[in-house]
Amino acid sequence: DVTGVQTCALPICIGFASATAYALGTFLDVYVFQHFRERWPNVWWTAPTLSSIAANLLDTYTFFGVAFYQSADKYMAENWTEIATSQLVLKIVVSLIVVVPLYGLFLNFLMKRVGKV
Repeated sequence: DVTGVQTCALPICIGFASATAYALGTFLDVYVFQHFRERWPNVWWTAPTLSSIAANLLDTYTFFGVAFYQSADKYMAENWTEIATSQLVLKIVVSLIVVVPLYGLFLNFLMKRVGKV
């Protein structure tokens, strides 16, 4: 578009942004998790913590950037970085409070049931 404004309909942009962010975030999450699990196998919390932070970072900024950069929605086009940053902080906090401890509990359960994982 000559005006520099997105030409796709907002729901289509949001759908594409969501699918793209999810795919990239999931791939990075798995890659980072596996990397740190192999590098530091005795420090159980590093893999889920670092992979979650990396995946949330990529997922959040990919979604908001693809969906709202130069969007026809003027408010979102002007403020998407601030909104994305606040969402990122919230996602990381929830991940560190909920996901990492649940992973630790599950890992502990597995190790007791089937031996060292």
